Amino acid sequence: MNDVKGCFVKSPHRFFDCQKWQQLVNTLAELYNAASGTIVQFRENEFNVVATSSNDDNFLMQNSNWPWEMRSFCRHMMETKQSLYVKDAVNHEMWCDVQPVSEGPVRSYLGFPLFWPDGELFGSICVIDTKKTDYPNILVQLLSQFKSLIEGDLQKIVDYEVVKSLALEDQLTGLNNLRGFNVLGQQRLKDAHRFTQHVAIVYLDIDNLKQMNDEYGHQSGDICIVELAKVLNAATRDADIKARVGGDEFVVMLLSSSEEFVSQWCNRVVSRYDSALNSLPYKHQVSVSVGYSIYDPIDEVPLEKMVQLSDQAMYVKKQAKKRA
Repeated sequence: MNDVKGCFVKSPHRFFDCQKWQQLVNTLAELYNAASGTIVQFRENEFNVVATSSNDDNFLMQNSNWPWEMRSFCRHMMETKQSLYVKDAVNHEMWCDVQPVSEGPVRSYLGFPLFWPDGELFGSICVIDTKKTDYPNILVQLLSQFKSLIEGDLQKIVDYEVVKSLALEDQLTGLNNLRGFNVLGQQRLKDAHRFTQHVAIVYLDIDNLKQMNDEYGHQSGDICIVELAKVLNAATRDADIKARVGGDEFVVMLLSSSEEFVSQWCNRVVSRYDSALNSLPYKHQVSVSVGYSIYDPIDEVPLEKMVQLSDQAMYVKKQAKKRA
């Protein structure tokens, strides 16, 4: 669990979707007409900005940090475990002399504390402005709903670790196995539907692995399988899901709507895999065939069908390669 609760900026968890959090804080700044929508992590007696809105007038940057010892709005929420709304900090007896107000641009602060599923504090989600505010109660309560979304993501991260512990990981490669892919893929599709993100399913199959096993032994086949897993790990982002779903078959779920991006990504994987096998005596016998398909979440295509269609696209490529 300590690895799960590491720094989300320096060492993000593999199931942490930073793009989703960035979209969320951008929405906060726009919705509240505020200078900054921000998610802050608290760990090791320090506050660290994990995600902050990208509007031009935002005075906070990702990875900005300040110590626990400094009086701050975030520290107050950590101590009280309660939300905080300061409408006019300059004229507030308690907050007028804190550094972000007396020496900085902060004039209004609305925030909620964030918690891990076990009740431990994660940090805060907040809307900060350089002018005084008077949000109606519905906007205050709306931020609590955004809080729930973030805490839902923290729950998913913990659930991911539980999934790993339930033997949903392929022992040879360290990737997800078929069951793990299905569990994580279903959750990712729900998120993609909520945030209108397109999903690409890439299916990969190592060519001639059986023949090579027969000639060089299964240890050589294992090397080829592990090398492809290494290539996929290097080529994917934290939000992507990778799995070994058969002896020589792999599937990857990418968040992308760009046909050009996915096609180029597949070509890079093929090229890098060829390079990875260059030093092996059987390099000319082994390659990888790749097929893919891209889906709009509103189409609600079942995950199993997505994988099946990508497998068919891969098979067409494999057969064309044999005829060439």
